[in-house]
Amino acid sequence: MIRHCFSSHSLLLTGLLSLASLVHVSAQTAPASQAVIRWPDATRPALTYSTREVPFDGVNITIGLLSGSGIAWENKFFQSWIIAKDPAGHSISFSSKVWPNLKLGISVFGPKEFLPDISDEVWTRYVAGLQLTHENKCDILDQLSATADGSPWIPVLSAKTRSITIRYPAGENTYSAETQLFAFCQDRLVVFVLSGPEKEVQAATPAFYSTVRTVSAFREQGK
Repeated sequence: MIRHCFSSHSLLLTGLLSLASLVHVSAQTAPASQAVIRWPDATRPALTYSTREVPFDGVNITIGLLSGSGIAWENKFFQSWIIAKDPAGHSISFSSKVWPNLKLGISVFGPKEFLPDISDEVWTRYVAGLQLTHENKCDILDQLSATADGSPWIPVLSAKTRSITIRYPAGENTYSAETQLFAFCQDRLVVFVLSGPEKEVQAATPAFYSTVRTVSAFREQGK
């Protein structure tokens, strides 16, 4: 009679091999929809900036105009910024007149080029991408969402938006920060990014929100 003897060590090893095989298969068959989303590397289509004088309450005021990629917007608050020579990966970039290290970037994306929408599922994948970009050293300081009940959010041209403020190490005991606001306008995804030293970004974020929420469609004079 032949006796089959299995030690507890053999059973444990067999179980671990089976589990490893199962994990490997699961990783291979994970749906593509679970992949993280990261900022695209492709160069953004350029936006141009110009100004014009318009009458307001009996006096002329200067209005800033953004145009390009199917966009034609105006906003008087753009006058608080100086256009930057280097767009730094955005469609256009500005530097603050008050804090030179503070930047305002605006990027335009076509359909299916970046985030397809601002749903919770898509947003979770994007936040995971931010963590990878910053080597899991990214702290989320604040989030606003038009998709969450009771959450405040910033409308842009009546479009629903979602925003996030993050910080990440910039040196020993120092942090950089960004407030990113995503809006789908005129069949395009437009992302506004306020970036710079953490304290300056935190201080300027309310004004940043005021700037983007008062963007309006460009109207030619007399129309």
